[in-house]
Amino acid sequence: MTHVPRPPGFTNIVPWDKMKHFLGFGTLASMFYFSIWLKGVPRWKTALIVVCVLAMYAGLDERTQPWTGRDCDIHDWYADMCGTVFASLFWSLLRAMLKQMPE
Repeated sequence: MTHVPRPPGFTNIVPWDKMKHFLGFGTLASMFYFSIWLKGVPRWKTALIVVCVLAMYAGLDERTQPWTGRDCDIHDWYADMCGTVFASLFWSLLRAMLKQMPE
């Protein structure tokens, strides 16, 4: 949806734009995190990969939005990264807690 012009009469389920970025990238980061986790990569490395790859993706996404008449906003990138880092930390901490649980 980031490269599609807003349709007329578009209804916002989440009214605050930055929250959409946070939730969208948090979800994307979670799915990416799980795909790497399932391969057995250590949690610190998994989080680093997720954050680095999604930082580049979010930057590219923002930089190319003007091509479709949308705005490039550094604050959108910040919100993307906040969602990415939050999700990566959440899943990393959960993995650490699960590892310490008795079997």
